[in-house]
Amino acid sequence: MNVNKEDIIGAYKIFLNRHPESMAVVESRLSKTAEANLIDFALADEFLNRPEIAPTVLRVAQLILEEEKKAASATNTTNMNGAANP
Repeated sequence: MNVNKEDIIGAYKIFLNRHPESMAVVESRLSKTAEANLIDFALADEFLNRPEIAPTVLRVAQLILEEEKKAASATNTTNMNGAANP
């Protein structure tokens, strides 16, 4: 999915709580996919070090771990019942 300048400026506001430092940085991100930009912003130290973000990041990590445990448990139960591995 392609992104436009407004998408990048919006991501700066949402993730970093600020405007981009220049239009050059905005334009440098236009060649990346939406997914790549999302990952870059979500993993940016500037985002992760925002104190108000820490509880959200921790909760998302907990939810991911819980889902992984459920999936592993379901796989183990299926394997114990003699079903073939997918």
